[in-house]
Formats: sequence, structure tokens, C-alpha cells
Amino acid sequence: MQPILQMKNVGISLPALNTRFDVLSDVSLEVYPGEVVGVAGESGSGKSMTGKALLNLLPAGAQVRGEINFNGVDLRKLDERGWRELRGGKIAMVSQDPTASLHPMLTVGEQLTDHLRTHLGYKKTTARKRACELLEQVRIADPDRALKSFPHQFSGGMRQRISIAIALAAGPKLVVADEPTTALDVTVQAGILHLFRQLSKEMDLSVIFITHDLGVLSALAERTYIVYAGRIMETAPTDELTGHPRHPYAKALLQARPETVDSGAGRGVLRPIPGQPVTASTAPAGCPFATRCPDRIEACTPLVPPLVPVSEPASQRNQHLVACVVHAPAPSLGESLPGSGAPQDSSKATVDSKAKDRV
Repeated sequence: MQPILQMKNVGISLPALNTRFDVLSDVSLEVYPGEVVGVAGESGSGKSMTGKALLNLLPAGAQVRGEINFNGVDLRKLDERGWRELRGGKIAMVSQDPTASLHPMLTVGEQLTDHLRTHLGYKKTTARKRACELLEQVRIADPDRALKSFPHQFSGGMRQRISIAIALAAGPKLVVADEPTTALDVTVQAGILHLFRQLSKEMDLSVIFITHDLGVLSALAERTYIVYAGRIMETAPTDELTGHPRHPYAKALLQARPETVDSGAGRGVLRPIPGQPVTASTAPAGCPFATRCPDRIEACTPLVPPLVPVSEPASQRNQHLVACVVHAPAPSLGESLPGSGAPQDSSKATVDSKAKDRV
């Protein structure tokens, strides 16, 4: 099976005064038909920019490098007309705040039917019938009444379901969900996650689910990419990544989850990640997480570690890749580590010899 989406070595830079700064550097990811893929990281890590690049919703002056291919189409070659046809029709987006994404002065019916008439050419009656079906599909009770209502007349969870209905209206193959459960309580959040799981199976829908919460992804995503300072730090099947994380940043994200606290038994102490996050443009030389990493050694700073496999999966799709010279040393890096003297027989031996240099 071929991936529906391939991003290869994608970088994004934005203008600032008389210079430019990077917000993404060398990001590569794949999404297969009917697959839910998670993208996780702290605020400012570049995960939302990754999603916005797929719909050309980047800030003015943004420059994109690398390859972005969707269903065999090079998205970087699309003109404005091509982007209008793509957005909503083939790739849709569900934003974090439905209050901001839904027009407050238009009824739900107007917003849903306009979407259907624009992308699918439906007549008014046909569009309204289809709008009712979509609201039923996202579990909105009394869809006829809902179509006549305004967004403010619904709860936050219901507004998010309406946003999902609008995203699904034109039958896209890929939905980018940018932290769609962040402002919702746990019960409503569980309902939205269940809805995404069902829609993915029923419609063979591919989903990129962007979040800072690995707990959410463990209940939804088949594979997960961990992003930090505009780079992929680790990627693996979600169960494997959450059960056996290899990169110190992935481990730190898991330890920083509030659910890990168990005050009664004194176990699962919440451990905030020390230091401040960096961006792709302010990251230090070498591993961008080095200044905050408890396992850092001298070898972490000269070169950016590449993503290397740490297991032998049944398929390339399920590879476990890690960018870390300590926990996933690359042989090519091991031969040129500073202070290593003569080349070692393996990069692991080189890194082990540097363990005493942890700071």
C-alpha cells in the first residue's frame, strides 16, 4: 500500500525584520489511507505549522522547502485555484477552537450547505438533506433544528462536532485535526476521540491528529511522530512509543502527563521538563534538546543526529526511528565523535565511552 501523503525534508521559514527564521527543519512523515497518525510536542515545536503547510495556510511571507506529495500531486506546485479546490474538498482541517472557526453570524445550516454547494455543486435542497446526514453522522441530535441554530447556542463539544461535520462535508481523504480536544473536558474529549476512530474506519479516512497530549494519541493514533524545535525526534507505532520511548524528549513528555501522578501511593511523580523550549532557529548546534536533556554527553552538540532505526519491524511503515546519539547512535556519527581518537568498532562503544562526560 502506498502512502496517501508524503512529506520529505520539509522546512519552513518566516520573515522577521531583515532576516528569516526557521520554524520547521527537515521534517519527513507519511500517512497511509485510513490511518490515524499522531503528531505530538510542546507548544512552539512546529506541529501546527506542519499541518498548516498541507493546506497552504501559513503566515504571509512563509517559504517552504522540501517535498509535499498528496495522492501523487506535488502540493508545492499548486496555484491559488488548485489550493481552493484542495482545501475542504480533498484535505480538510478541524481547528482547536470551534468558536473561532465557525462564523457567529451564520446559522449552522448556512455554513454546512455553502460548503457543499461550493465543493460539490449541490442544489439548495440536496445540500440541506446532506447537511442533516452529516450532523447525524457526528451524533448531533435533532439535525433539522441544529441547522437553524447559531454556533453560540451549542456547547463546546457540540460546536466541535459541527466543525468536524463541515470538514467531512465534501468527502476529503485526509483531515488535519489541530488539537481539537484541548479545551474540552475529559468526558467530551473521549466522545470526540471515539468519533474520529469511527469515522476513520467507516469512511477510510486518513487523519493527522496534532496534540501535546500523548495520552490522547495512545487512545487514537496508530503511529506517532514526536516533534521538537521543528524536527522529528522519534517516530514509532504509538503503543511501542508510549510503552518503550527511546528519545529523552519522548520520555520527558510521558513523565510530564498529569495522569502519571498518584498522590495516594506516592508513585508516578509529575516531572516537568526543565528549561525552556527552543525553536528551529534558536536551537543549539547538534541535538536541539541537548540543553534540557538529562542524558546529554559531549557527542550531542557537534552534529544534528539523524533518525535511525532501533528495531527491525515487519514493514517499513512500522519502523521505530530515533534521533539520539546516546539511545540510538548512528555508525556514521560514531566514527567522528569529538575526542574519540581512532574510529571505534561500533558507535555504541564510542557513546558508552563518553557516558562519563554527561553533564
